[in-house]
Amino acid sequence: APSTEASCTLTTELETGPYYLDDILFRSNISEGQNGIPLLLKIQIVDTDCEPVVDAFVDIWQCNSTGFYSGFTLSGEDGSSGGASAFSPTGAPTNAPAGQAAPAYMEGASPEGSPDGSAMGQNMTGSSVGQNMTGSSAGGSSGGGGSPDDTTTVAAGVSAAAAAAGQQSATTDDYMWLRGVQQTDEDGMVEFETIVPGWYSGRTAHIHVKVHVPYNTSIVDEMSEFDDSHVAHTAQFFFDPTLYDQVAATYPYTLDLTTRTTNAEDHVYSADTSAVLDITLDGSSLSEGLTATMKSVIDPSSTPAAGV
Repeated sequence: APSTEASCTLTTELETGPYYLDDILFRSNISEGQNGIPLLLKIQIVDTDCEPVVDAFVDIWQCNSTGFYSGFTLSGEDGSSGGASAFSPTGAPTNAPAGQAAPAYMEGASPEGSPDGSAMGQNMTGSSVGQNMTGSSAGGSSGGGGSPDDTTTVAAGVSAAAAAAGQQSATTDDYMWLRGVQQTDEDGMVEFETIVPGWYSGRTAHIHVKVHVPYNTSIVDEMSEFDDSHVAHTAQFFFDPTLYDQVAATYPYTLDLTTRTTNAEDHVYSADTSAVLDITLDGSSLSEGLTATMKSVIDPSSTPAAGV
C-alpha cells in the first residue's frame, strides 16, 4: 500500500563513509552470529509522491557491537586507538567482564533464518567463523597466520580521520558479516535481521544504507538486475540517545573502551537529525530484541555525486 503521508520530502543524502563493500550478498539475515542485541530493521522506500518504490535494492552495512566492520577488522589508519576493544575473529569479545555473564541470546544458538542454516560458529561458506571466506585463518593477512581462537587487542573500530573524510579504506580480511541486500516488495518494504551496532572513534552508532534502482526490472536474474542499476540514495540511520544509553550499558557493548561520540557530536548526524530510527522493544527488556522502522524518500531517477 502507498505511504499514508500527506507529502513526502526527499530524504537528505549522506556520505557513504570508508567501509562500503560492493561484494553483494542477497539475504535478510545479516548477523552471521555476531554478538549483540537483536534488531529487526524495517525500511520503506517511497518517492516524492509517497508511492512505494518497487524492486529497488536496499544495501545495508554496519559495525558490530564493539565498533568493527567486516572486511576492515584490523583498520585504524591514524595509528591512534582512542581506547581498545577485545576482538576475536568472530567479531565478538571472548570474555565477559568479571561477574557479568553473557545473556542467553549470545550463548551460541543459531539465529532463526541464518543465511545457510548453520550454527552461529560458521560463516557463509560453512567454515569456522575463525576463518575467513576463503578458509584461511582470519587472524592474519593472506600471507600470515593467526589462531582463530586468539583474542587480539587492536585499535577500536576505525579511523575517525578516514571516516570524517569519507575515504574508502583498504580491506584487511574477507569477512562479510553485518552486510546484505534485499529487494523492495510491492509496498516498497524490506526487512533485515541484524544487531544493534556499536560505536567507534569519532562516530555515533549508525547503520549505512544505499538504494540501488534498476534500469530494467524485467531482467529475470537478480544479480544481473542489480548490476544494471544505479545508486539513487545514500543514507545513515541513527538511534535515540536515551535508548542507546541503555544499549551502551549492556554486554557486549560494555567491552568497547572507546569514548562514545554522541549524536550531537557526530558530523554526519548533524546533516540529517531526522534520520533517527523509530524503535520498539520486542519484549520487556533489551535482551529480547528491538524492532526499528524507517521511511526513506528518494528520487528513483537521481544519481548522487560521486563519494556520497
